[in-house]
Amino acid sequence: MSRRNARELALQVLYQIDLVGSNSETAFNSVLNYQQSISAKGVNADIDFARRIVNGIEKYLPVLDGIINRFSKDWELQRMACIDRNLMREALYELLYEKDIPIKVVLNEAVELAKKYGGSDSGKFINGILGKFVEELP
Repeated sequence: MSRRNARELALQVLYQIDLVGSNSETAFNSVLNYQQSISAKGVNADIDFARRIVNGIEKYLPVLDGIINRFSKDWELQRMACIDRNLMREALYELLYEKDIPIKVVLNEAVELAKKYGGSDSGKFINGILGKFVEELP
């Protein structure tokens, strides 16, 4: 089981929640069913970790979005690409509430997923905002 795969799974669930407006459990089931239908091996992810990310983002969404708004100059949250917005939420959740994960790992994972799923400048954009936040951590 891979945490990177879990982060991808969480991103796909968050994307569905953002675009379709479904609740997290419905989105999880939909994404898991889709992944299992296209993969003979099934889902290769730490599903519990992915659920923890999604549930944590739902619980702390106002806090996470407030941080993104604070550090994203001239960018309104709703104007950001869905992938970018949700990757930053994932990373901020991990930085604040998953204390066992090193900061460099969280940042690297967010940037790598941005390169894979986001636009051509997503990695730089996400790294810039998260970098500003990390500079202020105690």
